[in-house]
Amino acid sequence: MAIGPHIVDNQCTSVTAQLDLGIRLLQAQVHPWSPSSDSNPSGISLCHISCYSQNVGYLESWLKEVFDGMDQHPSEIVTLLLTNPEMASVDDWAAGFESLAAHFQERLADVWRHEEYEQHIGDLSKFRYIMNEFGNVWENPYNQTSLPFKCSVDRRKNPMDRLGLINHILNDEVVGTGIKYADKDLLEKLMARWHGGARPTFVLANFSNVPKQDGPVVAANILNDITDADTVANAPFTSAGLNKEAQYRLLIKILMPTFMTTFVMM
Repeated sequence: MAIGPHIVDNQCTSVTAQLDLGIRLLQAQVHPWSPSSDSNPSGISLCHISCYSQNVGYLESWLKEVFDGMDQHPSEIVTLLLTNPEMASVDDWAAGFESLAAHFQERLADVWRHEEYEQHIGDLSKFRYIMNEFGNVWENPYNQTSLPFKCSVDRRKNPMDRLGLINHILNDEVVGTGIKYADKDLLEKLMARWHGGARPTFVLANFSNVPKQDGPVVAANILNDITDADTVANAPFTSAGLNKEAQYRLLIKILMPTFMTTFVMM
């Protein structure tokens, strides 16, 4: 998640605007960058590629924007994919999330009580909402620089036992450096159509509002057999038929070295 007009940016709308658009999977890259403070208990910042090239602020500030946006969509599930290349510690992550827990204490109490997942990396038993993503999710190749997309399983094995995450992202490369960035020249073509096949659980896409017509949100509606998005969006929410595990979930899934988090705010 890097918002702006620069070469390394891969979104052009705010987190709030993306949530209002209907996006329910948000990605960010994070780095341990500063000493812990009252406003940044985790010491973690959101940076794209490097905090020297682009630092968009504290983890806690970003999470607050996500939580505030979710308050406007109280029946929705939002998943966060947080890449962690410098392997910030589990305790630092927990400090960031739990610093915001007071506002959501009732929800988080239910979350922590009901989660049942067992896939952990390191000493995660004290943080039941922190999980191994690759114990639950598989991905196709990422950092692809040519079409057509390869949808084969890249990470990891046993896809039939895991949820699918498709990296629907085309990159370009700075010659001779190995540095890759979002290819903006083919966006209108790249994002305009879903070509069928197996339906993934998650799809990562750059520039989630491009094109404005028949873009990623429309593709997601097709994947979910939604023919009238307005009707679905305006329908009253009911929890009938949902058990507690379905209603309340908070996961940070560790993708060695990436965290992935799913929130349901009721």
